[in-house]
Amino acid sequence: MEKKLGGEALSGNPDFAVAAEADAFVAEVIDTFGRVDAVVHASGPYVDQRFVSTFTSEQFHRHVQQELTAFFELVRTTLPHLRASAGSLTAVTTMALRRYPARDALSSVPKGGIEALIKAVALEEGRFGIRANAVGPGVLADGMGVGLAATGDVPPEMRAAVERQMPLRRLGLGSEVAAVVCFLAAEASYVTGQTIDVDGGYGIGF
Repeated sequence: MEKKLGGEALSGNPDFAVAAEADAFVAEVIDTFGRVDAVVHASGPYVDQRFVSTFTSEQFHRHVQQELTAFFELVRTTLPHLRASAGSLTAVTTMALRRYPARDALSSVPKGGIEALIKAVALEEGRFGIRANAVGPGVLADGMGVGLAATGDVPPEMRAAVERQMPLRRLGLGSEVAAVVCFLAAEASYVTGQTIDVDGGYGIGF
């Protein structure tokens, strides 16, 4: 338990793809705080940029497990608590599901499943007051964008080309994604089943 800036935080490192670990962590949250009002899923492994023809079964299964399966287990174990609080569920996915870049399937395919599950929760759980939405980041200057640049998976000339195609003419920041996540999680009381891309307008066309 950490206490900073007038708030309290419980940290841990569970593997949410393992049902028992997901259940144990959420139980600890309930024991500590007594309730769950909002769930935000913003987790996933570094994703090598590869063509579909080149990645292995193990790589594909690992990404599905670490992203889609983990998200399902998080949803499964928190839904009873979100029903009790009429809470919100928000997943950070990718704008690549609307404007697909080559070599991104290991990232975008599991996130496509996550967005489908978000819509299912919004439709089925709305009668309990639960809202479920997704946020799709575009190309970012920080966060995983730093790793993609450092490995050469997204070289400087590619990033420059993306910037030129963006209406806002710059890469985004994680803080700008977080602002939309916070809005959907806490303030957007009549928004559900939606995906908002935070991409500087990149997805609206060539």
